[in-house]
Amino acid sequence: MQITKQSNGIIELKTKNASAILDKSVRIGDVVLNGPGEYDVAGIAVVGFPGDEQPFYSIVIEEMSVVYFPEKPQRMSDKSKEELGSVDISVVPVNEGATVADTMALINSLEPNIVIPIGVSASVEEFAKQAGSAVENIDTLKITKSMLLPDERRIIVLQS
Repeated sequence: MQITKQSNGIIELKTKNASAILDKSVRIGDVVLNGPGEYDVAGIAVVGFPGDEQPFYSIVIEEMSVVYFPEKPQRMSDKSKEELGSVDISVVPVNEGATVADTMALINSLEPNIVIPIGVSASVEEFAKQAGSAVENIDTLKITKSMLLPDERRIIVLQS
């Protein structure tokens, strides 16, 4: 899978056969997934979970679990955490509505291998400083399930 950030800040998860666009919802081709429910489009499985104020999404793509929070971290019920299972990659917002502390609490509860912070550049830079892990600034993340190392957390800041 290849993960990039477009010039407008939108994240794209791309495989050989399909791509998922992460904006305020999840879009796969012409299909917009906006809200709770279970979806399977073009070989990409998506589950929308109800959040405090907005839904968040679990996307299974090329055997990897990506959890996406569109605008701010959400508190999750124990049931939602259990349904999420193991999280490989988390795309989390860091902006006016999402403090670094809120985002770090969410990340620590999910324990993903890779964290991709999104939002206003200054907020992402502040998050990167406080994250406590090495930060990688790259244009494109190319990743496979076999490349994920247990007990290792990487912070990836995508450049557009």
